[in-house]
Amino acid sequence: MIPARLVRAFRSLGAKVVLFLSLALLPVGLIALFQTREVKMQVELRSELALQALTERAARREREIMQSAYGALALAETTIDALLETPELCAGVMHGFLDHYPEFSFFGFLRPDMSIDCSSAGAPLTLEMTDSVVEFWKKPERTVNTDIKSPISDRAVISIMDPVTRDGKVIGALTLSIPHNVLDPPNRMLEGNDPVELITFNEKGTVLTASSGLEGAQEKLPRDRALVNFVGQSAFSFTGLNRKGERRSFAVVPVLPGSVYALGAYQRSSYDMGTAGMVLPAWFFPILMWAVSLIVAYVAMERLVIRYIRRLQRQMRDFSSTRRIPVPLDAPEKPQELRDIDAAFMSMTETLLRDEAEMENAMHEKVVLLKEVHHRVKNNLQLISSIMNMKLRKTKNPDTIYILRRLQQRVLGLARIHQGLYQTQNFGSLDITDLANAILDELAQMGEGDLSVCVIREIQPTILYPDQAVPLTLLLSEATTNAMKFASAPKGETPWIKVELYADEPDYACLIVSNSISGSSTNGSPSDGAGLGKLLIRAFNSQLEGDLNVTEEGGIYKVALRFKVASFLPEPNDY
Repeated sequence: MIPARLVRAFRSLGAKVVLFLSLALLPVGLIALFQTREVKMQVELRSELALQALTERAARREREIMQSAYGALALAETTIDALLETPELCAGVMHGFLDHYPEFSFFGFLRPDMSIDCSSAGAPLTLEMTDSVVEFWKKPERTVNTDIKSPISDRAVISIMDPVTRDGKVIGALTLSIPHNVLDPPNRMLEGNDPVELITFNEKGTVLTASSGLEGAQEKLPRDRALVNFVGQSAFSFTGLNRKGERRSFAVVPVLPGSVYALGAYQRSSYDMGTAGMVLPAWFFPILMWAVSLIVAYVAMERLVIRYIRRLQRQMRDFSSTRRIPVPLDAPEKPQELRDIDAAFMSMTETLLRDEAEMENAMHEKVVLLKEVHHRVKNNLQLISSIMNMKLRKTKNPDTIYILRRLQQRVLGLARIHQGLYQTQNFGSLDITDLANAILDELAQMGEGDLSVCVIREIQPTILYPDQAVPLTLLLSEATTNAMKFASAPKGETPWIKVELYADEPDYACLIVSNSISGSSTNGSPSDGAGLGKLLIRAFNSQLEGDLNVTEEGGIYKVALRFKVASFLPEPNDY
């Protein structure tokens, strides 16, 4: 008898998929791996050599001109002592050299004080000290730099400077200029295999020439490699992105080793890995392996996994809509993992239905209890208000009446909030629009001061959590009461107050209570006689964590509050 553990292992999805894929991939994979490896190595080597050879050919003109320039500098250095003794002879020799080599634009001898008395220009010159020249005098050695605007020819040139030393002391430098349009003439024709971009650079990584112009040369350089890192290396190739994000194959070859280098950029698609000289293309075996693997894997997965997963998906969809427990399918060829999933799903549906029923009952009980709590709190607060009302009828002292009336207003404000929470269907949030209007109606009926006040309302629907609705409505009551009390207007006009409540940006709300004033600004003070109103307004603002501003301007006293509407229900504050 076969052990149950062994039967379970053979029934597992992993064992069956591994078996099918191993049979399909073993012969094809071994052949494809061997062939692809050999082809890749050959093609990479051929591609690198081809790119280097093409770059060598494309930079042939640059090499020839640079070699001519170096030869001219070496020859001039041997005769410069005799030439400097006769400036007229020196100028003639320099000018005659340019007649024989028209690719150069200037040849001369530069002294450390930046004066030139021996050059192809004839007349003595004095140049300005530039950063590259300063660096040259600090470390005199042969350098090749580009000058976008030559002070002599007023055009872009390649400047070569070669120090001249006598008895271990630098007496000056021979300088030779090559115009850019000589190295890269505008009508230069590139052959089909030539690089899309040919860039030359010196040993410091400074770009000297670019086939498409210096303005856009930086975008054509490799993104993650600095040119200075290529200096000192022999010819090599690599593939990567340029700074524009284009995929390119690059080849670096020395034009003058240690001094000038050429970088060729090629369309990568032109030199993708191929299989020239072979009966079958290099991609045939990987594609064949992929196709066979895909077919076998699809059939295996369809028979062993996909059809069962589809059925399980339908069962889950039906359960989510009808809440009926599905009937499992017991097929002999069904993998053990899917059998376990079906069993877990059946257990989950039973547990979920039981938990939902318990949660619904618990929620119903909590809602009933919470409604009862708010209802009783509201009744208790109204009872306290009634007791205050009885006390008001027996009291003759105006100050006591005023204090009790203000306290009664605050108690009724709390009662209104609990009444709103009791009547709402959603205990997590509260629309304070009705509460705000009720507060204004009641305050208008009770009245403050001797004159009738015009109440202007601009209240938009505002949804808040209870811990914000409570301090906001109480702050509204305090600010509105003060506004009604201190509202005044010039003779012949009606005093007014204005209450605005609106959303400001997606997560903020604003409350503005303003009133008309006349005479001294103390008439519009937001505090009552003992300063309690002002303290309460500040306390409520602190609970809201808002920005409170009190201003008086143009006969209007304004209390403005801006606060962030909570996006979750925090712990309730005591009030």
